[in-house]
Amino acid sequence: MTFTADSAGAAMVIVELADGESAKFQKLPIGATYIVSEAASGYIASYTVKNDEAAGNVAGKEGANTSADLALTTSRETVDSGEEITITFENDSEQFKISFNKKDDGGMFVVGARLQIKSGDTVIRSFNTGSGEQVFTGVLEVLTQYTLHEVSAPDGYLPAEDVQFFFDQYGQIWIGTMVLDANGALSVNGDGVPYDGSASAVCVKAGDNCITVEDPYNIKLPETGGLGTLPYMASGMFLLLLSAAARVLLCRKEEKMD
Repeated sequence: MTFTADSAGAAMVIVELADGESAKFQKLPIGATYIVSEAASGYIASYTVKNDEAAGNVAGKEGANTSADLALTTSRETVDSGEEITITFENDSEQFKISFNKKDDGGMFVVGARLQIKSGDTVIRSFNTGSGEQVFTGVLEVLTQYTLHEVSAPDGYLPAEDVQFFFDQYGQIWIGTMVLDANGALSVNGDGVPYDGSASAVCVKAGDNCITVEDPYNIKLPETGGLGTLPYMASGMFLLLLSAAARVLLCRKEEKMD
């Protein structure tokens, strides 16, 4: 790659690299100083500086951020005679935290439901709900479609429907189906619905992501079979006969008075 310095001898080159790609700069003037920076992204950036030849000196061999959404810049290096420097930047997914709530129609925690977090047909985690949130850290990745599936509900409740969700590149959870464009970036045309306070199935609090699913009560109606409704029908007929008899007696009595 070639570039030209300005009248003060300074130059800035912007290179966009995909995963696994590299850029090579050759014939840099001896004594020139340089830094390499990576722009902020939704990943935790780190870098290593390796001198492939014995000649020269490396000012800073490595550096790293502790969280995502931060730019990262190497130490200022000097071009030495005979050296060959390789600078490698790596980007790791942030250890996102996600919480799950299981509640009934009245807002009380449902204890004893069996839930699974799935990616396709692969079960990532299985757990039983308790009297509080179930929290997982560093388990799920960004831009990956997941399903929260209820295997079984405790007695007296019906299982909730599956919930489709995913993390965007910034760690925000979305409810719905993930759609990526041709460049692998999250598409704004997907049917995912971000939390806006109107959807009871997702909530965000204290910077953490939380999915709440509700188990409706399982109300059991009287079983059929046996006598069933026969006693009620018989009672109704008996009352009806009594009413008819009373009317007949009343009519006959009125006829005698005439």
